Amino acid sequence: NEVDTFVMSIGTGGTIMGVAEVLKKKLPDVRIVGAIPASSKKGMDPGTPYPRTDISGGIVSDISDRPDLIDEIFRVSDDDAIKMTHRLTKEEGLFAGVSSGANVLVALKEAKKLGKGKNVVTILPDNRDRYLTDEHYVT
Repeated sequence: NEVDTFVMSIGTGGTIMGVAEVLKKKLPDVRIVGAIPASSKKGMDPGTPYPRTDISGGIVSDISDRPDLIDEIFRVSDDDAIKMTHRLTKEEGLFAGVSSGANVLVALKEAKKLGKGKNVVTILPDNRDRYLTDEHYVT
């Protein structure tokens, strides 16, 4: 089973860039898609699908240095990402955070676009513990 699309939220950029580099070597046709929650302080240059060079804060080399690795980046509304975290908790028993919600939301859209028989992979990088004081997460 090959991976057709990999979806990952972009924080420092380390996970998406590391996974993208390995996947693109092994599966040259894989599509790499980034997800950024709308509330993220990460910037994006107008008219390009790539984040500005300062998003990594110096921790990871700039994403714009390797535009060949990321095929597309989506901003996900906070409300949609939070709604997905509620679904993940209720339907799957996964106590996931907002970045995870954004990942799953974009992964589901990609899967729908690709159709049956395709594999879309994501990672749930955060949990809900860190958001328990936020009224959106207290049910």
